[in-house]
Amino acid sequence: MSEYQKIQQQIAELQRQADSLWITERTAAIETISGLIKTFDLKPSDLGFAAASDNSSRRRPRIQQKKIPIKYQDNAGNTWTGRGLQPGWLNAAIAAGASLDSFKVNSP
Repeated sequence: MSEYQKIQQQIAELQRQADSLWITERTAAIETISGLIKTFDLKPSDLGFAAASDNSSRRRPRIQQKKIPIKYQDNAGNTWTGRGLQPGWLNAAIAAGASLDSFKVNSP
């Protein structure tokens, strides 16, 4: 076995040891922190974190959007407000010889 291969094996073994120690020390840290949180009744805001329930409990009221009136409608009940691209049903009707004005809805 070459010197390089020996060193690579040592590196792999050291990495396994480091990973194992990291898990052990992390678990101990979590237990210590959890104990301190319980002992001192700490909240996320005490530690500079936003409370998890802050965002979920306070929802913004829904904004009432203004209903857009229908400007075009066919006999099958298909509608279009006149905003955005013309829908397929209207394109097909126009391609078949109908005029756009023939679908116009009379406003009250």
